[in-house]
Amino acid sequence: MRGAAYPHDNIVYAVQPKAWMDTAVYQEWVFAVLLPYSRQRQQQQKNCYLLQDQFSVHLKEENVNLVNNIGMEVDFIPAGYTACLQVMDKGLHKPFKGFLREENVNWLMNHQEGQKPSRVDIANWIVRSWNRVTVSSIVNTWDSLGIRPFQPE
Repeated sequence: MRGAAYPHDNIVYAVQPKAWMDTAVYQEWVFAVLLPYSRQRQQQQKNCYLLQDQFSVHLKEENVNLVNNIGMEVDFIPAGYTACLQVMDKGLHKPFKGFLREENVNWLMNHQEGQKPSRVDIANWIVRSWNRVTVSSIVNTWDSLGIRPFQPE
């Protein structure tokens, strides 16, 4: 979903009616985000690797095949280890969600009781919250996992 009111042209927005990740939204993400990234890496003669949790949509054979077919190797975090091995769960959700909560509270304080934020409002909260997550937090989280994907070449 793109529009002039949404922040940043380089962000992809997608939603399904129940606000849940399903195969259609996952495949939209693959084509809009992973495919361009994979092509760029292939042009640089670099490999791509996608590590996912064992969410049912991620495990669907059609989705695994789709990711493989765009040139990415896909693997899954063993059940029960997501909190230890998934970067967002390990070290980035807490600060990100804290920043997001601040955005929500600020919005609530400046709007009438019962008023609901728009999707554009929420998209802006997400952008501002993510921009507050520091590069050092991201690097330190990867380091804590013993994975160093951002090493200079």
